[in-house]
Amino acid sequence: MKSGERATPSASAARVLRVYPQFVRAVWVVTVAVMASVGVFGSLPGPRTSPVFTAAAIVMAAVAVWGSARWPASAGTLIFPGMAVAGVAVWVWLLAEGGEANAGFALLAPFTFALSARKVAWPWILAGGVVLVGGIAAVAVLGAIPLERLLDRAVVPTATILAIEVIGFLALAITWDFFSRWEEDKSREREYALVQERLRFANDLHDLQGHSLLAVKFKIELARRSLDRDIERARAELESVEALVSDLEAQTRQLANGFRDIDLVTELQNLKELLVAAGVHARVDGTVATLHEWEPEYAAFLREAASNILRHSTARRVDILVAANTLTISNDGALSAPKEVGAGHGLLGLRDRLTPLGAHLTWDQNGEMFTIAVTRSEADDQLTRKDRHA
Repeated sequence: MKSGERATPSASAARVLRVYPQFVRAVWVVTVAVMASVGVFGSLPGPRTSPVFTAAAIVMAAVAVWGSARWPASAGTLIFPGMAVAGVAVWVWLLAEGGEANAGFALLAPFTFALSARKVAWPWILAGGVVLVGGIAAVAVLGAIPLERLLDRAVVPTATILAIEVIGFLALAITWDFFSRWEEDKSREREYALVQERLRFANDLHDLQGHSLLAVKFKIELARRSLDRDIERARAELESVEALVSDLEAQTRQLANGFRDIDLVTELQNLKELLVAAGVHARVDGTVATLHEWEPEYAAFLREAASNILRHSTARRVDILVAANTLTISNDGALSAPKEVGAGHGLLGLRDRLTPLGAHLTWDQNGEMFTIAVTRSEADDQLTRKDRHA
């Protein structure tokens, strides 16, 4: 890799970025559900467990599973710290009654779940810790558990359950945080790619116009000095300025349309690389070679599509379909927009620019899917090409 060149994510990395929120959330739900289920089954009424503990375990399990499905928003709600303290209190009661220790996987789940939050509600957590430690101590003092059995009947089960759940939940929370930061980095990469494209355009525009405008300035100065002593020289310089300005206007128009010495196939490849650099999985279907026959002006369509995707969506996938006379670009993650997308500029302006080429521009949004397509009339396109080069 050359110095200063940015590494672009692979297709597999793009797929990970696209599915990680659903995957991590599913892992959250499954992990919490498994632990909660162990607790609920362990609390089923029996010789050592009363229906009260079963009901409490079911409530705590439901709260934990509900929270895992809404992670991380759920961790900041008051219901978790409150239920955490309540679950700890019921767990101490169960130890005093000699209930089944496995019920702790459900009863302590909200407490350990609250510990894995980004912003831990420490007052509530400390309250739960006080209830837990103080409750076990009180159970021992009151004789509900003999001192010689306190370690194996209360301390070891409590420490084991807390260790298993805290390690599991913290691992999931750290994983979620890691991928969330990855997603934020991808968003910044989108902005960086867009800024780089703008800088490239600005540099090209500066290189194009800087030299030409300097030449125009000198020629006008020379014509002004020649007016009194050599009118023919002045006229020639002014004609040269007129030709220079016309050429500059044509080159600026080409640059604005994004096709300065670049055919549409190359422009499509640049678009794909730009999207991949922004963390978007881009797929191209169809015979790309047919784009060689398209007029370079159609590159403006690709640039406008790329700008819309990077600026007005949270796209994770872009599908590009190339047909004989139609180029279609679809992306997910489209934000809600008015019916006249880009009213006054953007797509409406692009449609006006493509119409003289015999092209028909359409776009449609269906939920989060946005599709834009340009269809050209081959006969009109050939006629336009002849008129322009005549």
